Amino acid sequence: MGLTSKTSLLNLDKVGPWGPAIRIKHGGNTDEVLGAWGPRYFVGGTGNLVYVKTAANTWSEVSNVYLKTAADTWSAVRQFCVKEDASTWDGTGDEMSGSDLVFPVFQSAATNTNGTKVILTYNKTLSAITAATSAFAVVADGSSSTVSSVATSGATVELTMQTGIQPGETVTVAYTDPSGSDDANAIQDSLGLDAISLSATSVTNNAAAPVFQSAATTTDGTKVILTYNEALSSTTAATSAFAVVVNSSAATINAAARGSDTSTIELTLSAAITEGQTVTVAYTDPSGSDDANAVQGVGGIDAASFTATSVTVQVGLEVSFAWKYHMHGNTMGVMKLYWMTSDGGNNIDDGTLNELTFTADGTTGQTALSGQQQTEITADWKEASASLNDYVGETGRLVFFYYKTPSGYRGDAAIDDMAITIAGTTTNLYETQSSDTSTLWWSLTSHGGSYSSVANAVSAFENGDLSWTRVVDIATNNDGGTFLKNTGQTGSSATGPDDSPRGSLYHYIYAETTNNQGMDNDANKYAFLVSNEFELF
Repeated sequence: MGLTSKTSLLNLDKVGPWGPAIRIKHGGNTDEVLGAWGPRYFVGGTGNLVYVKTAANTWSEVSNVYLKTAADTWSAVRQFCVKEDASTWDGTGDEMSGSDLVFPVFQSAATNTNGTKVILTYNKTLSAITAATSAFAVVADGSSSTVSSVATSGATVELTMQTGIQPGETVTVAYTDPSGSDDANAIQDSLGLDAISLSATSVTNNAAAPVFQSAATTTDGTKVILTYNEALSSTTAATSAFAVVVNSSAATINAAARGSDTSTIELTLSAAITEGQTVTVAYTDPSGSDDANAVQGVGGIDAASFTATSVTVQVGLEVSFAWKYHMHGNTMGVMKLYWMTSDGGNNIDDGTLNELTFTADGTTGQTALSGQQQTEITADWKEASASLNDYVGETGRLVFFYYKTPSGYRGDAAIDDMAITIAGTTTNLYETQSSDTSTLWWSLTSHGGSYSSVANAVSAFENGDLSWTRVVDIATNNDGGTFLKNTGQTGSSATGPDDSPRGSLYHYIYAETTNNQGMDNDANKYAFLVSNEFELF
């Protein structure tokens, strides 16, 4: 329940707006540990062990909590309510777990990796309303460090520092509860129970300099892109700090700036690099201290210099994805396509979804296929393609996202004949043999979850918090998933194709929208279809 020791509570006067109507005792006998509760007493504990304050500096342990339910009747309880005022009782329904009545207990403190924040972790979810910056004291290498803002996130308090914490600095943090009562301007849980003050406590310093990862040209050869392991400051080093060599000759750098991907530095060259040239890049930190005119993290920590390093020349490297689609039915939904840049995690839905613009049925600049695209089951499949040149050099996955806003079962959207082309080499992302029994390139990640908007569904996918997530190869039998593979017509009338565009013996993939299957015939349903991972280089 969060109490770590009786000693830490000796100076605590109260937690929570206790009402005067409840009495407490222990052991089941008639001796009262605490008389009528006033507004300045506390009860809490871990498991069945409970502490009660019996005098200004005296705490007594009790093994059970008893509530007085009548003048001479005491009842042992594991759960109890707290009366806040004459008519208001806290808790869900008629009772609240005793654990919910214990104030938030500090667990640990650490900086983030770029040194911009000191993060305090507690044992329970905290209120969004929290203490002012003046309630905290952060000291780095013996000097006070100003806290510019405070915010809570889940069970953590995030202190944003005016000046970033530097690697190797010794850091402490302290917190002073701003009053002796429970009030909004304090670290508190959702019930308003204040955390106690925290004396100067050691902070784990995770601050580290940005680390250079790789270098590559853009596909048109006009830039060299340096990639680091974290977000960088918008101010960076001058062009003179970099050296680009092309076929043994120094190249002129016209500009150096942080890229739209904030973990990159873009070096714009006066002459474009061409296919087949050999390129290196080097960087020299302009000073021995952290300063604005250097490659640095958002916390002001300078990246290290590096010697001449090979640059991947991606000029002439074209990457594209093509597919065919069939979307017939009067309750058809919307199909979108994303490139998911992998973040190195182990889950299939780790990464950021980047919406792709594509050409469909000869129309360029599209970001979605909305509603019915074919008027008959027997109508020809249509072609679509998307450039992936913006993501050359990345590792990631293709993601189809299908959502159906109207209710109804006539929304069986189908795709087939998928292929990815990287530098002239095409890989088909479908079964090439009619006897194949599984689709190896694509995995289903949902049962057709319900979300209020596209943005919320995409956010949930990126955060990996889809309660309905499941990862399986696409199955021919209907196993409750949204995406299935099929030959011939789907099981619903007046929707879907009559066959694969590659012939009657081959499988296509489609989103099943029938009642009790796939999207359950409901409105506002969402589902994702994710490819295997690709390296676009």
